[in-house]
Amino acid sequence: MHDIYALFYGEFPDLARRTIQMLLSIPKGHRIWVWANVVCPETRQLLVPFQDKEHHYVLFSDENVPKYHVMKELFEGISTPTGEWTLWLDDDIRMTNMTWWDWAQVFIDQHPEAVCFGTKAMHCFSSGQRQFLETAEWYRGRPLEDVRVHRSMPQCLGARFVLGGYTWLRTDMIRLLKWPDPRLRHAGGGDIMLGAALYQAGHQVDDYTYGVDTRGAPRRGTDEALIGT
Repeated sequence: MHDIYALFYGEFPDLARRTIQMLLSIPKGHRIWVWANVVCPETRQLLVPFQDKEHHYVLFSDENVPKYHVMKELFEGISTPTGEWTLWLDDDIRMTNMTWWDWAQVFIDQHPEAVCFGTKAMHCFSSGQRQFLETAEWYRGRPLEDVRVHRSMPQCLGARFVLGGYTWLRTDMIRLLKWPDPRLRHAGGGDIMLGAALYQAGHQVDDYTYGVDTRGAPRRGTDEALIGT
């Protein structure tokens, strides 16, 4: 059994409809939680019958609660994940193949050492970002890794991470890292910091997104500068 969390936002019923279709492709027996931030009446109507299914839950919010505050409340409150893996979805991703779930399970079975996977990327830390992570509860003093964001660029001290809109995270890592970091709010690079936190704990992220387009729509809603910049 796995735990799936999806964050919906605003007046975008077409995005909501396709995300619901993706959630409905998940086999029975897994818990699915949807948090709906200030959604329009059409999206609300789509979600009402969805929550009538077994192990499907929908929470409507009239406030646009920041993403990592939502995550904190879900993970530590009413819907603490208990399955082997936790999947986080934003509503701007897109399913490109109905077998996406099955192949994700194959990846998990074939990579028992994996703790986190999705669309892998790299980031060079600013001095402010380094200060943020070095003062984190999950920081263990492990020297930062050398990364190369692009082959035309020199190496730098940074992190390998997976994009936050589609993130598979082994549930024991949530407990180990006490994730998410309480200082995170919305779109300020929380996914980068998760990659850094896993690295501090001696783990790495993996690149695997078969059947899913993690850049399925333009960024919407509240935006923030990267942490420490």
